[in-house]
Amino acid sequence: MKQRILSLLLCAVLLCALCAGFSAAAAGSHTHRYTTQSVTKATIGKSGKLTRVCAVCGKKQTAAIPAVKKITLSKTSYVYSGKVKTPSVTVTDKKGSTLKKGTDYTVKYAAGRTVSGRYTVNVTLRGNYKGCKTLTFKILPKAPGKPTASAVAADSVTLQWTAAKTATGYVVYRYDKTSGSYEKLKSAKQPTLTVRGLTPETAYTFAVRAYTKTSKGNLYSAYSKAVTVKTAPPLYSKDVQAILQTGVYTAKLRFDDAPEANYKLSRRGEDYYMKMTMTEDGVTYDADLYYDSTAQMLYGKVLGIWIEMDDDEMKGMASELDVFRLADLRDPTNVTTGKAKWNGKDCTVETVTTKDGTVTTLYFVNGTLVRLGFSAADSDTVWCSVSGFSGTVAAFEKPKHPLKLDF
Repeated sequence: MKQRILSLLLCAVLLCALCAGFSAAAAGSHTHRYTTQSVTKATIGKSGKLTRVCAVCGKKQTAAIPAVKKITLSKTSYVYSGKVKTPSVTVTDKKGSTLKKGTDYTVKYAAGRTVSGRYTVNVTLRGNYKGCKTLTFKILPKAPGKPTASAVAADSVTLQWTAAKTATGYVVYRYDKTSGSYEKLKSAKQPTLTVRGLTPETAYTFAVRAYTKTSKGNLYSAYSKAVTVKTAPPLYSKDVQAILQTGVYTAKLRFDDAPEANYKLSRRGEDYYMKMTMTEDGVTYDADLYYDSTAQMLYGKVLGIWIEMDDDEMKGMASELDVFRLADLRDPTNVTTGKAKWNGKDCTVETVTTKDGTVTTLYFVNGTLVRLGFSAADSDTVWCSVSGFSGTVAAFEKPKHPLKLDF
């Protein structure tokens, strides 16, 4: 019995092997060995194609290489910390697959990448891909420290703050309650700025941003913490305060000791132009004077030609003529106010004494300056009436190529 069972099993195994041999022979099958025949490389936005052929039977296969869809940086904005910034690169194809660095692309970073500025990252595709793309990221300057206020006056305040490393300069902002935002006041190269033209006894809020200048525009830091400052009470009345805040104006003058002469004084900053017209014995005389405060030089116009008056006496005359400069009034030793009458009108009188002994007396009628008196120490007061005062000035130019005369 056992021998019969073993014989049957052996017959079954031989039958299966024989059937398998017949099937393989009938199909003529083999293991394909494919090799790459050609590659059309994919690019950014355009797919490629890979063609392979079997070395045994010559059968061909084609496969698409998905186009590169996105090349991005892990971060495009940093804040200065003194450390090197190296954002990572991610390359994905249109099917959402992530390409492999070193196999499918290489990356080259710009040198430096520590100070505030703009930097490039060059990505070059390789392998089954071709093309390149340049990405950029920026390092912003660090925000300055909270400003502190000093020299708080009625119409000005000096702000100081901690410098921001690698910054080119700073911008000072003042908060505007109406708009609910900060408005730019002025730029500064150093970490300090004096803000002028403020209203006495008024609270102002300031903040500062650092910036770094680049070839493609400035890069700005975040705002510093804000500081709120209340200006001091006014040293003068509102009328005098308005004049001190005016750096550009025109005024018409008539000196009491020269009633036949009329003067028109125009000021821009610390420079001024004076036009004098005088009639004597039926003859009218005109004179043009220009005082350049930077050069401390007086120029006179004769027959349409500007002449440089290089003489100490002339320069002294220039300072005397600058009756409306009023810069010294910012540092008085004494300020008094009172009432008086002039030309039958009630006037508000303000008298200012400065450290050098100069006394300036100003008469106002309903806020309009009508009379001015000034005197140096131990000298008589020179009075002039003011028939017009405007906060705008007609354009006037500095003398061009003046002649130089020695007296």
